[in-house]
Amino acid sequence: MAEASALTIAALPADGHAWRIDWFSEIAFPNRMIRRKQPSVLLHLSRVIDERYREDHSVLLNPESTFVAKQRKVWVSVGTLPLLRIGAIWRDGLLETTPDYEFESFPDLDIGSETVSLIKAGLNLEENGFLLPRGEHPWHMQATQSYCLMVDLPSERRLIIPCIELIRFYFGSSSNLLTKLFLPPLKRDALYSKAHHSKINGQLSMALADGISGASAADIGRMHLDSTAWRSAVNVGTSLLKASVSNQEIHPQAHFPFEGVTTLTASGKWLSFSGQPRATFLVYSLRSCSHPFPFRSLRYDVKDRRVASADTTSPVDASKPRIVKPARRSSDRQLVEEDASGKLTRQARPVWAAQRFTDLTTKTIWKNKILAAPRSGAILVARPASETNAAVGDVGSDRRVRSVDLHVDLLAELTLSN
Repeated sequence: MAEASALTIAALPADGHAWRIDWFSEIAFPNRMIRRKQPSVLLHLSRVIDERYREDHSVLLNPESTFVAKQRKVWVSVGTLPLLRIGAIWRDGLLETTPDYEFESFPDLDIGSETVSLIKAGLNLEENGFLLPRGEHPWHMQATQSYCLMVDLPSERRLIIPCIELIRFYFGSSSNLLTKLFLPPLKRDALYSKAHHSKINGQLSMALADGISGASAADIGRMHLDSTAWRSAVNVGTSLLKASVSNQEIHPQAHFPFEGVTTLTASGKWLSFSGQPRATFLVYSLRSCSHPFPFRSLRYDVKDRRVASADTTSPVDASKPRIVKPARRSSDRQLVEEDASGKLTRQARPVWAAQRFTDLTTKTIWKNKILAAPRSGAILVARPASETNAAVGDVGSDRRVRSVDLHVDLLAELTLSN
């Protein structure tokens, strides 16, 4: 996974060591003095001490591969989730590698109320013991109150997915969409308007709300047409509100945005249960889902707005000018935990990833209005965007911090523009 122009995450350790993301934990506003416009998620990290992982990722399956006894906790804005994976290795705020650990495919899963349960990570089934045994998986032990979804598998086995990972996968197409989910109440007009679905050809058309990336068009399209998807999105925020009223740690709940049959592929680790080996597959990161979207094609409108693209890795189009930007130090491009300024042009930064939803490989998504006018083939020398830091989320300060929207772009781009 190549990330957005070497954008470093300032909250992560910068001590030269490799750090593993062990778990996603609670949600809060840890410092309202500088961060009021977006909540943060607490990350549990442990330092990697088995250097063999560089040549052999499988050593990371061993609990002794990291210094888990002295985990470090850091707060990172929820809009940063498109960049984050449980099990990923970071060094000095930059992603070093995202190991596959144990990579599995689970075909023909029946997703519904009878097969899927909401559980806590520390669930103890008494005579059978913990679903996530500490001896095999100590990395979650400081967040046992966090929620997971458990999916029944054949032969009395099970699939367990941390709820924040489920949210990241199904709604993490852009940081702005994630922000809306974590700041309830969720309103449809904050995401889109003028939606129309043709029963004749199956085409869905809609106008995305200001600030919503086209990368989230398919996710929002499913939310419009599938009531289960909309309830799933709304439930993220309502679960936060319920926890806050009861003065508990705020751990989000999540559900699949559909019901029916799907094939999931995921990276994670097999765990034993009640003496049975490989009985529970704990998901670190979902990789693909085959459940179909409820439209045949999608056309979306976007509003003209000032957005500075930071994508310098896209294929060259000879019909457009090449923009040459002065080199900048990576230290000038930090993602910080502050509210951004409304006086600086918002920036869009891509997070490159493989297609998450196999159904979309056969469907077409159009952008009805491009953000910039066509240009000649000239070479333009641009001024640096600025030496300011960047932050996800809504603007709300006078600091020299630029607002940035992280959005997932496909390695094999399927979106068409006209």
